[in-house]
Amino acid sequence: METRPAKMVLKLYGSAMSFARVLVTILEKDLAYEHILIDIAKGEQKSEAYKQLQPFGKVPALEDDGFLIFESRAICKYLARQVLSRSFCVWILG
Repeated sequence: METRPAKMVLKLYGSAMSFARVLVTILEKDLAYEHILIDIAKGEQKSEAYKQLQPFGKVPALEDDGFLIFESRAICKYLARQVLSRSFCVWILG
């Protein structure tokens, strides 16, 4: 019996206005994700807990299996490349 690794779920930190571009990319690529609300109105992005993820206190941030990336355009580019490389491996390995 073949076992497959569990599908990783991306963790997207931010609020609706801060991660719209990233969310479009995630939905377009049909990726599993978990939204972790960071309430900008309450200043949660400046909390010490959040600054451990993103030292500058900016949103959005994305965590992919322990790998953290910031800035919406960089996140979108990362996701596009990850999906492309995974698709290529599936095609090669069949």
